[in-house]
Amino acid sequence: MTTEEPSVLLVDDSKNDAMLMRIVFERAGLQKPLHYAIDGDEAIAYLQGSGPYADCTLFPLPTVLLLDLNMPKKTALRCWRGFANNRC
Repeated sequence: MTTEEPSVLLVDDSKNDAMLMRIVFERAGLQKPLHYAIDGDEAIAYLQGSGPYADCTLFPLPTVLLLDLNMPKKTALRCWRGFANNRC
């Protein structure tokens, strides 16, 4: 059993969708654990702990990954292939 707070990584290029999800999470009482990535490349960097996401205490591996299917740079399906290399 883990004592870590659950976290969610939302990967979506739409600011409106991200704001809507933030509101939904706040109303559900889950404000703190929501992290954002704006495209597939940023999501992979987050999950690999590279660049600005190197600090695992600030950017923990998510408990849940919400992934927009249609994004610029990398589609959701291409992202799944890049998620094989986890970290932390």
